[in-house]
Formats: sequence, C-alpha cells, structure tokens
Amino acid sequence: WMSQVFYDWLLTIVDDFGRYDARPALLRSEIFPMLSDLVREADVSRCLAACERAGLIRLYKHDGKPYLEVLNFKQRLRAKLHGDICGR
Repeated sequence: WMSQVFYDWLLTIVDDFGRYDARPALLRSEIFPMLSDLVREADVSRCLAACERAGLIRLYKHDGKPYLEVLNFKQRLRAKLHGDICGR
C-alpha cells in the first residue's frame, strides 16, 4: 500500500516533464510530511525500487545526484486537469 500511495503523491510533485529529485530524505519530507515519525527513508527507498521494478519510474543520476523520471508522464493531461480545476 505504501508504494501505491507514494506513486500517487509523487505525481503531484514532479515537474512538467515528470522529473524530480530522488533523494529519499527529500521525497519523505515532500510526500509524507505528516507521517515523518512513521515513514523512514528506508521505506521511501523501497517505494522507489518498487515503482522502478513496476516500470512506473526510471532512476538515474546527473552530475552525481539521484533523479527520477515518471515514465509515460502525460504533461498535456496534467495541463488539462489543471485547466479544469482552474475553470478554463
């Protein structure tokens, strides 16, 4: 269940290209801010690995820093949803 919640909430913080910093400490604070006493960095690392195994994300490094990319991320769908929410 945690990996599912992680992935769902991850979609709300990635940039317009589906990319984000993949440091577990940062992801933990962004995705589970109210559960920091229950969710450990190791849990986030397991969620990242589970999402990668499921083909939902790609983990990579750039200049030695870890990043992730949501695969098959549909920016236009996200923009459409944002427009619907904003009444456009």
